Amino acid sequence: GLPGSTTPVKGDIRSADFLDGLLDRIRDDHGQLDILVHNAATMHPMLPVAPEVAPLFDEIALALNPLLHGAATVAKLMPEGGRVVAVSGNGAFEVIPHYLATGVAKAALENLVRYLAVDLAPFGITVNAVSTHLLDKGEHTSNPAIAGLLASRTPNGRLTRPEDVADVIALLCAPEAAWIQGQVVVADGGLGLRA
Repeated sequence: GLPGSTTPVKGDIRSADFLDGLLDRIRDDHGQLDILVHNAATMHPMLPVAPEVAPLFDEIALALNPLLHGAATVAKLMPEGGRVVAVSGNGAFEVIPHYLATGVAKAALENLVRYLAVDLAPFGITVNAVSTHLLDKGEHTSNPAIAGLLASRTPNGRLTRPEDVADVIALLCAPEAAWIQGQVVVADGGLGLRA
């Protein structure tokens, strides 16, 4: 019921050519870009002592390429300033079993957020990240036993839901958030506070 429209586009955002075409389409159809949310990841379970190198580097490319390849064009598409928000996870700073590829990729993404924040600040563009723990996706929640344990340890009594992450992204895109730059905001209901 909200105003506006969406245009689904299918493609591989690791590809510089696809990303260039997508950003060109945004410029042609809308003239400018106000907000860019980078929320893409896959899951390739692996251990550090037996990594699958190709999937690991694919995950790193998925985390970094959209912002690396797109930063200069995004800056041009935000002539009056704008917001860039990346979605990360606790695997960027905690060791989660079998989470090597995604954890390393998200750690690199969080560091890239800081570098881009410095370079894009003069253009009035803020670059931040939102991080969370395992999400409650209803019947699609991975590993229900672990999810139940984590929910019981969360001070708020439940796991983070996708809409909780979306709310924090919306906060970072509000005019009042203009002075928040290069930060990783943790939205986990306080779960990360527990020892």
